[in-house]
Amino acid sequence: MTNEDLLKDIAEVALGGAYHLQDPRQIKDQFKTELETATATGITRASLTFQLAKGVTLEELHRITPHIARLELHPADERTMAADVGDLEKSEVTTLGAKLTLPSRQSSRVRVAQVTLRYDIPSLEVRESIERHDVVVEYTRDRDLCGKVDSEVMHYFNQMSVQGLVEEATRDAKAGNIAGATQKLAQAQMLTQRIGNVAMTVSLKQAMDELEKKGTISAGAVKTIRLGSTHTVRLEETS
Repeated sequence: MTNEDLLKDIAEVALGGAYHLQDPRQIKDQFKTELETATATGITRASLTFQLAKGVTLEELHRITPHIARLELHPADERTMAADVGDLEKSEVTTLGAKLTLPSRQSSRVRVAQVTLRYDIPSLEVRESIERHDVVVEYTRDRDLCGKVDSEVMHYFNQMSVQGLVEEATRDAKAGNIAGATQKLAQAQMLTQRIGNVAMTVSLKQAMDELEKKGTISAGAVKTIRLGSTHTVRLEETS
């Protein structure tokens, strides 16, 4: 396990962030940002429980803002999954992304899951507050409706995809699968262009150039693209 693997794993387990700081002078600003985030906490011990309908599978759950992190799923039984979300800032919207696999059905509106949110608000002395929300999907044969997508959902889903592609590409490069790594990096770069993540687009181009010239990606470039893929570009930043 490399150092970045260890740091990334610690960050995900602790529901925090991991950063690749290339200049020691960046440390002070990063600590300041993390301290401000910690002191701005409004909700603590947030967790989600998914009660899934028959045939529905929860494949992945990600926290997308303030940065991308895959949340660990804990199965209670074959149709119940739980995940810790951690502490949430009172002045920031926290976005989560769930990837579900659904069974085929006739045209209809169907509840595919019920999500239960549990949380505390220490400043208001609120403990174990509970909210429940249904996840409803409309099945249709209407091609026009099928072609419509929510721009915000796709924006964040693409960023989840970039992180996955980067992880796969670095594994392929390490294993000597240069063609596979190059293809995945190119796909990730295309998505970062669509998202508007200019810094990540440049970093991916540099990694592909290294791969083409040297047949490998340097340790520094791996850190840059792996940890850079956890940075979230908010939709309003691209307007």
